[in-house]
Amino acid sequence: MRFQRRPIHNRHQAVNAHEMDPLSALSISAAVIQFVEFGHGLITNTLKIYKSASGDESNHVELSIMSKDLSTLAADVEARFAGHGGLAGDMFRRLHQDCKTAHHELENILRKLEARGTTKLALVRSSFLAALKQVTTGADIQALADRLNEIRQQMMVALLSLLMYV
Repeated sequence: MRFQRRPIHNRHQAVNAHEMDPLSALSISAAVIQFVEFGHGLITNTLKIYKSASGDESNHVELSIMSKDLSTLAADVEARFAGHGGLAGDMFRRLHQDCKTAHHELENILRKLEARGTTKLALVRSSFLAALKQVTTGADIQALADRLNEIRQQMMVALLSLLMYV
């Protein structure tokens, strides 16, 4: 059996390959723009990681330093007020433990995002993979940053409470 063409009776039945309804054109343009934006961000992060001395993105290095400093401060205050301070001292011990846990979780994530390589090509490849992993772990890093900020605020309250005992 052969395919037979049916005659077109009105102009609305004809489909021109070059015509597209405005909504479809808009959705395709939006998808293309989103893809270009994602690619641009990925390349930008790759370059930042590649150009950094440590193989990490600078804001990750700063977050890691803040996390370590906060944990060190908590340990120092806990050691000074060991056995004193009542409820505030207990709160500080708990915050110190929370801070250490958050710091270790952050370090584990950031360690996976380090670019390593002995040649320029290997370093570029590793930087690209780190930038790609950063897309998937960005929410985890932000959640830890928010958690560390909450711990910092609670530590300030606990320090003020401890100062009342001194």
